[in-house]
Amino acid sequence: MVEGLVRGWLLRTACDDALPSGPVRQLAAGGGHFAGADTTEHAGLGDYGCDLRFAGHGEAAWVVRMSACTRRDDRDAEFLLSFRRDGFSPVRPPAGDLPGVVDDAGELHFPLRCPALGKDATARPRRMLVVATPGKDTGSALPDSAHPPRGIPVSGAVGTGCGRAARARLPLSGNWQVQPLLNDASPGGRCDLTLRNGPARQAEVSLGAWYGDWSDRLVTDSRVRMPLTATARCDGEAANVAIRASKSIGDARRRVLPRSFTEDQVERHGCSGLRLTG
Repeated sequence: MVEGLVRGWLLRTACDDALPSGPVRQLAAGGGHFAGADTTEHAGLGDYGCDLRFAGHGEAAWVVRMSACTRRDDRDAEFLLSFRRDGFSPVRPPAGDLPGVVDDAGELHFPLRCPALGKDATARPRRMLVVATPGKDTGSALPDSAHPPRGIPVSGAVGTGCGRAARARLPLSGNWQVQPLLNDASPGGRCDLTLRNGPARQAEVSLGAWYGDWSDRLVTDSRVRMPLTATARCDGEAANVAIRASKSIGDARRRVLPRSFTEDQVERHGCSGLRLTG
């Protein structure tokens, strides 16, 4: 009993009292118990880290690693790692419209506003990025990037971050569906439009949106903006949009779709200064 009380106290004080004990207990699968936490902090660098370890049938193993950073370069580097391949990476929003994204490595990224931190030397609002990395034995059910959510009819996309897809000028032939891989709180994501009777897991159209100055690299080549992209100012930083589409869509629709999608994103995020390339 005493051992249980000690473990309960350790769990409540893990990560400097920053975690609720109930959800943390659910992270350990197979009846594991809390074995300890390791924390690191570099106040001058604006970063913090904490590893939670649980012991089950063998030696203690970490079940989740969490870190937080506030420096612009650190945050931008994390996003550029998550949004590879010109930004069209297999990422998705976490459940419950949480303000974040789950990348293809299973890491959860949560960008948070922190008004108390003020602005940096370039007058950009300082923000904090929290990253959670689940261990292989974590018991929580997390989204699997290898099995993205199933598509829904474009008519059912109204109200989602891909709502304009329902009114897009798509070819009339074919049974279209959409995979909404972003929400209004995501730092980035995309809408994939597929044909139900088309090749499995092959998108005919992918519309990507990314929020933050870090995303400028995704839509430029030698500092020249790529065609069929758009930019705007959202919450003091750049936002960028691009399209990736098969030739069967046609050049006219390839030009119309980014505008429709971008205008919808601008309205949803309260952005200004919309500019589109040809």
